[in-house]
Amino acid sequence: MGVKRKHKRRHKRRHKVAPSRRIFIGNIGFQSTINDLWNLFEDIGFPDQLVVHSERTKIYAFARCSTVGAAQFAISWIDGYLMNGRKLKVYFAQESGL
Repeated sequence: MGVKRKHKRRHKRRHKVAPSRRIFIGNIGFQSTINDLWNLFEDIGFPDQLVVHSERTKIYAFARCSTVGAAQFAISWIDGYLMNGRKLKVYFAQESGL
């Protein structure tokens, strides 16, 4: 008889940050370009600012929208979007630093 393994239930991580104009865009593929990110916003309205960070193992971006409502709409529109084979993770970010 085999050993029974307990399966841990995986919960989706939800970031507890108050709604703001600033959003985080994660899980960006290395083959993605800044133009790919700008094209995401083409149909919903461009952000006031878009900053991309690149580390050895990951690429992520922060965008500042004109209003909290625009940021909420961008999150609902882009979260889970498949870009270059990867699902983007998008959520509110803290206001400081951008």
